[in-house]
Amino acid sequence: MHPKDKFIQGLGAFFLAHIVYTAAFFNEVNSVSLTTLSLLLAIGVIVYLFLLPTLGEMKYPVAVYCIAILIMAWGAIDLWSTSPYISAAYGALGAVVFIASDLVLAIDRFRSSSAFSRHVIMVTYYTAQALLTLSVLV
Repeated sequence: MHPKDKFIQGLGAFFLAHIVYTAAFFNEVNSVSLTTLSLLLAIGVIVYLFLLPTLGEMKYPVAVYCIAILIMAWGAIDLWSTSPYISAAYGALGAVVFIASDLVLAIDRFRSSSAFSRHVIMVTYYTAQALLTLSVLV
C-alpha cells in the first residue's frame, strides 16, 4: 500500500505468494471444477474491465496478477469442495477474503479513494493471511 511508488514491487511479491499458495492447493486437489474456474474468471473479467480505463501502463501487470489470484482461489475452492477437513474451508475462505482485500486496494488505487479503504484493506488482508495459515495448522 505505501509508499505508492513501490506498487509494482508489492504486486510482484504478492504474485509470487499466490504462485506458492496455488502450488500448495493444487498439490492436494483430487479433481478440478471448470465451473468454479469459469465463475472466477467471469468475476475477474468484470472487475478488470471496471478498472481498465484507469490502469494505464499497469494494465498488463494487473491482468497477470488477477489471473494469478483467481487461479489460487480456484485451487483453494476446489480443495475445499473435495476435502472432508475443516482446514480446506479455512483455505477457501482465506482465498476469497484475499480477493476482497485486493479488490478494495485496486479500487482505492485506480478508481476512487476512500478514508476507510486502508482500514478495510488491512483487516481483510490480515484475516485472509490468518485463514490461509489456519488451513495449514488445523
